[in-house]
Amino acid sequence: MVKSLQIPLFNIFQLAGSIVLIICSLIIIRQINYITKKPIGLNKEVIEIKIPPQYKEKALVFKDELLKTSAVNNVSVVGASPVLEHFMVLLKYQQDGVEKEYSPSGFNGDENYLDVLGIKLIDGNGFSETLSANTKKCLINQSFARLFPDQNLIGKGIPGMEDMIVTGIVEDFHYSDLKSGIEPAFISFDDKGGHLLVKPAENLTQESRSIISGIWSKLIPDYPLDIESGGDRFEWFHKGNMNFKRLIVSCSLISLFLSMIGLLAVSFQKTRSRIKEIGIRKINGANIFEILALINKDFVRWTIIAFIIAVPAAGYAMYKWLESYAYKTDVKWWSFLLSGVIV
Repeated sequence: MVKSLQIPLFNIFQLAGSIVLIICSLIIIRQINYITKKPIGLNKEVIEIKIPPQYKEKALVFKDELLKTSAVNNVSVVGASPVLEHFMVLLKYQQDGVEKEYSPSGFNGDENYLDVLGIKLIDGNGFSETLSANTKKCLINQSFARLFPDQNLIGKGIPGMEDMIVTGIVEDFHYSDLKSGIEPAFISFDDKGGHLLVKPAENLTQESRSIISGIWSKLIPDYPLDIESGGDRFEWFHKGNMNFKRLIVSCSLISLFLSMIGLLAVSFQKTRSRIKEIGIRKINGANIFEILALINKDFVRWTIIAFIIAVPAAGYAMYKWLESYAYKTDVKWWSFLLSGVIV
């Protein structure tokens, strides 16, 4: 009696493990795909050119050469990449006699910054084409504006940095991973950077890259070309998630395969032990479907029990995992049902 209980229990938990992994795989795949396809508020096609510090003075020459070609739509000179490369400032200000502080993220860019990156201006004005008019001017994002709901900051100085005048508010954009929400940020005017953002003309990305390579070889022959797209940079930051997705899917397939081997052994044993019964049933007119139903009914019961055990465990595990993301996909009921059907 003890032996007959040990085999089903082992297989039930083996099946439950397979169902848990399949549910986790389906939800993780949905989440990673959601992150990959989610708009980030930046043009992922923008090509970033990193000019070596000793050649920084050639940034404007590089920009002018690029703008002469029809394959390039626009170019912006910046201090660093808009993805993962920003500075933080600690600002203090007085409100109702109480000193408060906050730490917004900072970016630098020239008059073409918004157009090149596709950042939407939702209120006020962007940087002026008259460069002298942009001195000590900045733009803030929506999250920054929400810190001061009772104030209209346009035309005023940033609290804690009053000499920096806000000229407009831009739509929030992601400059970090999607595990955290968008933090308050500002963009100050600066056209002296050594980092170029290139907006290729439509469907001419490869041609733009070739042109960039040719200009680089003329202006900076001593260093290898250093370019990448904003999308590549963003995906690199989420590379760990992609590896995790591959790992969990591989574990699911291995677990399912091991479950199949275990069930094959049990089914072989059960079938061998019921040869006479099957023969008698065949003699009495039982068809193939009835014989298969007789043999498989126990396995179906085990799968149902395993499903009941696995669903709450997988649901809780995925709920806790998704908590680490500020932006997450919906958990669909069919993910649970499909896992049971697969098993």
